[in-house]
Amino acid sequence: GSFTLCTSTEKDYDWKEAALDLTGEDLTNWCSADAAYSTYQKTADEPKPSCWSGSVYNNVWFKFTAPSDYLKISLKTGGSFGSMHYGRMAVTDMADNEIGCVTHIVNQGTTLLTLTGLTSGEDYYLNVDNYYGSSQWGSFTLCTSTEKDYDWKEAALDLTGENLTNWCSADAAYSTYQKTADEPKPSCWSGSVYNNVWFKFTAPSDYLKISLKTGSNFGSMHYGRMAVTDMADNEIGCVTHIVNQGTTVLTLTGLTAGEDYLLNVDNYYGSSQWGSFTLCMTNIKDYDWKDHAYELTNTRAYCSSDQQFSTYWKTPDETKPSCWSNGPAGNVWFKFIATTPQIEIIGKTGGSYGNMQYMMMALWDNDDNVLECVNYSGSTSWKTISSTSLIPGETYYIEVDHRQGASFTTYWGSFSLCVDDGSFESSVLWLGGTSDDWHTASNWSGNFVPTALNPVDIPADSPNQPVVSSTGRCYSLTLFPGASITINSGSDLSVGTRVILQSNTTQMASLIDHGNLVVGGQSTMDVKYSGNGWHMVSAPIDNAVSGLYLDKYLRSYDEATGWEYIVPVNVPLNPAEGYALWSTSAGTNNVSYNGTFNTGNQSFDLSYSGPPTTGFGWNLVGNPYPSSLDWDEVSLPAGLDAAIYLWDPALGNYRYYIPGGGGLNTTSQYVPAGQAFFVHYTNATVQPLSFNNNDRAHSAQQFYKSNESQSNILRLKLSCETGSEQAGVRFINDCSADFDQNKDVYCIEGAGENTPTFYTYAQNEKYSINSMGPFGSDVTIDAGFYANNAGTYTLSVDQLESFDVDVQAFVEDPQTNTIAALDAESPYYFDYDGDLEEYKFSLILVKENAIVEAPVFVYGADDQIKIINKDLLEGSYLVFDLSGRKIAEGDFNNVSTTVEIYKDQTVYLVQYFLTNGERFVTKVFVK
Repeated sequence: GSFTLCTSTEKDYDWKEAALDLTGEDLTNWCSADAAYSTYQKTADEPKPSCWSGSVYNNVWFKFTAPSDYLKISLKTGGSFGSMHYGRMAVTDMADNEIGCVTHIVNQGTTLLTLTGLTSGEDYYLNVDNYYGSSQWGSFTLCTSTEKDYDWKEAALDLTGENLTNWCSADAAYSTYQKTADEPKPSCWSGSVYNNVWFKFTAPSDYLKISLKTGSNFGSMHYGRMAVTDMADNEIGCVTHIVNQGTTVLTLTGLTAGEDYLLNVDNYYGSSQWGSFTLCMTNIKDYDWKDHAYELTNTRAYCSSDQQFSTYWKTPDETKPSCWSNGPAGNVWFKFIATTPQIEIIGKTGGSYGNMQYMMMALWDNDDNVLECVNYSGSTSWKTISSTSLIPGETYYIEVDHRQGASFTTYWGSFSLCVDDGSFESSVLWLGGTSDDWHTASNWSGNFVPTALNPVDIPADSPNQPVVSSTGRCYSLTLFPGASITINSGSDLSVGTRVILQSNTTQMASLIDHGNLVVGGQSTMDVKYSGNGWHMVSAPIDNAVSGLYLDKYLRSYDEATGWEYIVPVNVPLNPAEGYALWSTSAGTNNVSYNGTFNTGNQSFDLSYSGPPTTGFGWNLVGNPYPSSLDWDEVSLPAGLDAAIYLWDPALGNYRYYIPGGGGLNTTSQYVPAGQAFFVHYTNATVQPLSFNNNDRAHSAQQFYKSNESQSNILRLKLSCETGSEQAGVRFINDCSADFDQNKDVYCIEGAGENTPTFYTYAQNEKYSINSMGPFGSDVTIDAGFYANNAGTYTLSVDQLESFDVDVQAFVEDPQTNTIAALDAESPYYFDYDGDLEEYKFSLILVKENAIVEAPVFVYGADDQIKIINKDLLEGSYLVFDLSGRKIAEGDFNNVSTTVEIYKDQTVYLVQYFLTNGERFVTKVFVK
């Protein structure tokens, strides 16, 4: 084609000698227009700056006058800021000496070049380029500023107005991203200062614990480290990088309350580790300190739960006991009041008991004298201390520590503790070989019924589990995982010291007290949770506070406003209310609920602020009891849907239960102890959801698929390489097209990262179980899903045999213009690229051999399909074989239309559309 030529000898800012002059701009706080400049088709000139990789590709030049000795230059791309990728910058003085340089860091976004030591009023050159040539060239925006932020010590972020007695910032509130190094390296940091930032705070007391949190929603920074100095630059405390992501703790003592200090936060090793983080501070001490020792209220055959205690992030205090080789390193403290002259203390580590290594222990009296001590030996050897010279009524202290290693983190970890004052008689073991009667002597190992002096152990594998039907007595009661005990109405069980309900990763002990349980000491229920995942939890004790979940993340849920983190450790946890719990510790985590077990009438106030499509009406309820809750026995108030929704961290999605659910991705009717669940409520009046002891049951199953059989139910399963999800459709006589409160189950969106969210539609609502009216001869059900992962997906159906008539299922996929048959042996495979916000399709159910009662009659004969149009209606048709391939299409308006079939098959699917919008589907047999 034709063209025009132009020539010019005038150079532009493509060349250093014609650099764009910014010397007249006020650069103290300046930005160019969006996308004002470009490297498009620019040419390379001048040598490559020191920090750039590759070559000079399409650089452009600017000349500016320094407004002060400090200047921050921002190169912005992406969106309205410009199309350039991988921008980079360098600054030289007028004699070509390099002043500052930054290489390509981000594809698109903001790249920063921070300059110090400039001469105010002097001119400088700014060199801007994209990495790797024409594939990356494009437009960009420039901004400059002389204002410093918390990247610099002199502009430290001021926290002096915060109440630091128990404070946390917002999640990921701060960042070391593209920050620069200033001030000398603190004493304990390795390498250099890389991307440090600064905070100024006022000490609330002489003690302060600072937690730097990263990982998950807490921030993206890796290998965080901290240091604190006073305002005269004297170092007060320092901690180096210890964990990749998680919590790093800096404990400060000897502060002057009311004085100001500076906190220096950095990541180790530069840009590969920089990122966001969260800060928390508190002056609340725990058993890390002798004056806040953990109080052991019972010393009669006491054992903690496995790994209940830890020296992780603990600090040394007090002097080293004489028999220890070194230390203290991370010692922790316990105290008790002697009840007898003797005591035996056993520290356990290794295996399920803990991961601390080289344990040391000591026993102190109340006058700071060490009575007994034991040094470390093997890395996981148990340690025992015994004494027979205690004075009953006096207070004593137990000190536990690990040996010092190459660093204070080398041997720290968790451990278990057992204490025995020798005052008990021998334990009695429940055998249950005769019956379930507590009061039958032959059910016990000693062939006698326990007395108030006998500790009692209840295993799970007994033929019968005990039932107390009159008055029972024991010194202590321990139920092993999976064991249970029932106290009948009108009966009582008196336990002198403690009740312990144990658990493991698959089973929990269970207690139901229709009668009266009296415990002289403390009741404990241990619950195991997997780490690195959310759990929905509920406390089975009446005095629970948020401190139960120390070093874990806890959230409450408000029906109107959603999730909120609980930061203080003294927030009451209401019985029958649910909470979300996350632990960053891998493996199995244990929570010990110590207090008085909930019993009798418990309730949760239900609220409703709007429709579920906008997130309202959802209430997080908890099982308040130390036994399972039988949902089928609970009386539901008006406006409460029948379904319950339980989060399964292993599945990465919700399981649900509704009576008659037919095994569709369900849990059972039994909600385990310690478990919370969502319910949906639609009454504008606040009402209580009430529980009582008749709603309780012993059930060892935490999650399972219901085996309940039901007719006229279709189970749909969507699978991919990383996970699967189910949805169900039921045809029930008394159901409507709208939401049926006792039959339908909403789809709660927001599944796990690798699990698709799959649902069917009715009246623009998304359902996990969609209960419809009686099955007709032609039913179309809209469905859809969304997922994070691209790949090959499989759609299958099950339980077609549950229908009262023979039914054929088809899937219509508008993305591929396909209709395919579905049954248990013939799933539908399709590719999903992950780009669609929602992948939609339709499921079509038709009766086998049925003549559709419609204005048009379709049948097959002699290699033909006949369309009989007795009312001379206008429309169009599509014919598919059972693999989903379209083999014919056309229009009809005559009485009879013939479609010739030249395929070696006998069964076809005919879909026809009338001009009035009606659509019909039938299956045709051709001889």
